[in-house]
Amino acid sequence: MKTFHRFILFIFHITNFNHRIMNKSPMLILAIAALSVTACNGNTNEKKDTAENTPTEIADIMEEPDDEMSTSGIVIGSAYKDFTLKTPDGEEKSLSELIQGHKLVLVDFWASWCSPCRQEMPNVVAVYEEFKPFGLEIVGVSFDTDIDSWKSAIKKLGITWPQISDLNGWDSAAGRLYDVNSIPCTMLINDKGIIVAKDLRGDKLREKIAELIK
Repeated sequence: MKTFHRFILFIFHITNFNHRIMNKSPMLILAIAALSVTACNGNTNEKKDTAENTPTEIADIMEEPDDEMSTSGIVIGSAYKDFTLKTPDGEEKSLSELIQGHKLVLVDFWASWCSPCRQEMPNVVAVYEEFKPFGLEIVGVSFDTDIDSWKSAIKKLGITWPQISDLNGWDSAAGRLYDVNSIPCTMLINDKGIIVAKDLRGDKLREKIAELIK
């Protein structure tokens, strides 16, 4: 473990609705969640205490961090895989239909019940408004199970780009196709149908889009 910053990043990835780890080790998730509350409250002394008093099970994982920690099985440099889901109005739409004619497409896996997804959404809205005139499209793929919650979040969060879902939650056909195990999860597809980036948010997402859409 090189720095405590990497520990904080690790906690974020683990607690970011990683359902697989939750299913395998719920007590570990509860312990990490408790630690993350302390680590994120801005108190330097408490951060130090947290690191020094980390339970053995968590400490063992921290000793061997994965530098390529990913929220999915998405492979940069590969061609995108097509899928068909329904819009909030019940119309079937394929990814290939929605990306056609666009210079760059951001596929955003999210859900209305996902707090980090909702926190990130203002950044996505800003990126869309800035780069849509230059050929950017966004396709939202929801892991919701309740259509009313999904529609409400779309309206409340100011989402104006295409949205599709099968309302199967973690059993989403698109999620299984790309082995998405944590959300929010993103991928960028260029006009040749090649995945050119993944798992970007905030400033890194904006910078990458600005670079690719020139």
